[in-house]
Amino acid sequence: MRVWSSLLLSTLLLQGCVPVNIDETKEGFTQNKDSFEQLSSMIIKDTGFETCLTVGTDRIGDFWKYGNKWNTLQNPKRIERIGDVLNKVGISSDRYAEYIAFLKIVGAERVSHCANKPSSTSIMVHRNIGCLTTVDIHGDGSIPATDITARFATEITPLEEGWFIKKSCG
Repeated sequence: MRVWSSLLLSTLLLQGCVPVNIDETKEGFTQNKDSFEQLSSMIIKDTGFETCLTVGTDRIGDFWKYGNKWNTLQNPKRIERIGDVLNKVGISSDRYAEYIAFLKIVGAERVSHCANKPSSTSIMVHRNIGCLTTVDIHGDGSIPATDITARFATEITPLEEGWFIKKSCG
């Protein structure tokens, strides 16, 4: 029994530690650039007067999906239905379906936009234990520099027209 438990735990950990292939991410961006741009346009429009907005398969605004239920970190015991979540965030079910369709095309889980200066749009394309890989664009077209310290690393790979891949670990 202990051997099976160890094998199962090892398998799950290894699956969670699959490194991202930056070349595959670049290729995916190149092949689906129009879809990345469409997601960016959608989230910018839907952010409206909010500071930040996230829409994805597991998160909408401040709501997180657990199984088939949605709740917030502020009120984890209150369970919401998807229709109620969309109403509270101000996104129609048709619009949410558009997001999900484009996220599937680009192989992503969620898209976020923050309207600070410079504004920033981030499309999460890969995550594993301790690391997150996104395809980003800043409103002013700036591309940050790679930043690697002893405890945290952010690797930047420029793409085109202000887009870049950001791999953050730590």
